[in-house]
Amino acid sequence: MPYSIIFLQQSTPVAQTDTLDAIIAILIILLILSLITEKLTELIKKYIKIPDKVNRYKWLKNIDIDTEKQAALAKTKKKEVTLLAVMLGSLVALMAKASFFDLIGADNPREALFWGEGQSVEGSVLLFVLGIFFTGFFLSFGSAFFHDLLELLYYAKSMKRKLKKPETFSKNSLLATHEFIHTSDILLARRALDKHKTELKSKYKDLIAHLQIGATVNGQIGVIANLTGPKPIDFPDFFPADINGGQTANVAVECIVSEPAKIHAGVSWKLENQDNIGTAGALGAVVVSAHTDKKLLLTCSHVVTGGTSDDWGGFELGSNTGLPISILEHNHELAIGNLFYAKRDDKSDTALVAVDDIFDWDNMLPSGNHLLEARPLSEGKDLNRRVRFFSTQKNTEMEGVIHVVKSSHKEVVKYDDLTIHEYTGLIVIGNNGGGAWSTISEKGDSGSVIYDNQFRPIGLLIGGNNQFTFALPLSDLLTATNSKIFQSPIS
Repeated sequence: MPYSIIFLQQSTPVAQTDTLDAIIAILIILLILSLITEKLTELIKKYIKIPDKVNRYKWLKNIDIDTEKQAALAKTKKKEVTLLAVMLGSLVALMAKASFFDLIGADNPREALFWGEGQSVEGSVLLFVLGIFFTGFFLSFGSAFFHDLLELLYYAKSMKRKLKKPETFSKNSLLATHEFIHTSDILLARRALDKHKTELKSKYKDLIAHLQIGATVNGQIGVIANLTGPKPIDFPDFFPADINGGQTANVAVECIVSEPAKIHAGVSWKLENQDNIGTAGALGAVVVSAHTDKKLLLTCSHVVTGGTSDDWGGFELGSNTGLPISILEHNHELAIGNLFYAKRDDKSDTALVAVDDIFDWDNMLPSGNHLLEARPLSEGKDLNRRVRFFSTQKNTEMEGVIHVVKSSHKEVVKYDDLTIHEYTGLIVIGNNGGGAWSTISEKGDSGSVIYDNQFRPIGLLIGGNNQFTFALPLSDLLTATNSKIFQSPIS
């Protein structure tokens, strides 16, 4: 049976974020801050009376009046609520270091947020203060405004992709053009695959391992053909998909050739099994489970059970495994607890470590951001989405795009004892900069948590090959262990 096999490779730098993506990132930041501002405004309106010493000039004297009884003051109250929202928005912006001018001037708006320890304003203080005021002013518009604006920009992003396609301008009728523009790329790709799958498999039956929908290296949504050998000269570069009135639209076909594989376990400063120091990997996240009152550390089973492909049925949740786990910190071992749970099958490579009470772990990333609740993936929303993880090997955040949301192709991981293990339903992630796919992970990154730009965890990294990084869907793993991501208190 042919396989798409996983092994390690050094990762390459990610491509620059384009202008539209940067604007969307800024609006997501403003959306989140506006939600905080709205809650604060409502809290003060309902429960807090502003002291006269604070409200010296009576600018907010009508905030708490009942406009049903005093209708004449409704407009005045509305103006005062807006003023209060601007003031609170500016305060929220200052606490988050969200100066509008810093956000629009940064290559990555996320990196302009939050105060570092002992950090002061860089550059012009006046410009920074004006930027904080502008952010506060925009936050007063309310979350509904940013929600609608983001929806419009995501639609514009979709239309931008359509404008780049020659097919948009090659239709013979307005009806065909309209349908092509408003038909999602995923639906077109499915139409093309359903129509040509049987013919293609018949012609190249000894070459094609699998066909599925995915993101191509050029950022298009198309058909991914997993091959067992080099692409033939006559292999199609596109499939026609039927649209209205007998017209067709071309859907890109990208060929991926299988490669030799290994897991991405390796010595890092994060986690290791004290009984088997040769195999180690990264800590993914702190979770809490209904099976214990202790915090648990999430990682891969192969990281803490030795990295072999033995047929692990998994420890019973909560059993005393007697396997001590340590971290490597500054080349010194530090015992942190015991293995609580480990399981590997065709949909899992999961381990939970019970942490000793003397340790206070949380989910704060080195960037200062906190992991939020995990979420399941959706092909319609997440295909081609940019995602990240923190690499303990490179001591930096690595970024790529989702190539396939849930692979229907059997992926095979080669373990240290040279045996292989099959997985289904993996998330396939790659860096598509430079016109070719490349992995974003390397040896030692197994066990890391993949998260989106809102820091919502979506996958558990288990390995990769020269082209892609592979992860298990995290929401399924948490459900199976009756666990959830621990929510760190944010100071």
